[in-house]
Amino acid sequence: MRRLLRKGENAHPQEMQDLEARLQAALVPIPPRPEFTQDLQRRLLQENELEVEKAEPPLAQGILWTAAGLLSGAFILALIVRGVIALVNAIRSISTSKRPATLNPML
Repeated sequence: MRRLLRKGENAHPQEMQDLEARLQAALVPIPPRPEFTQDLQRRLLQENELEVEKAEPPLAQGILWTAAGLLSGAFILALIVRGVIALVNAIRSISTSKRPATLNPML
């Protein structure tokens, strides 16, 4: 069966009315069984007795995440300290290379 409407295609009101008329002619409504309606009404009106339990993560998982966080924080801190030390050493070497040569009175 071909598609009646393609995705993104707009239908004209007359086409929609024709489609509705064909569907009404082809589809005959049937009444639901009384047992079904009674069961459905009973289920809808009964009190909900479900309790939601909050799942706690295992202790080992919490310890693992905490350790991973601490280790990654220590690693980042070590990288920052190493960068600062390298920067200070670079500034020192630049400043000492720009000093004028001093005369050595011993010569």
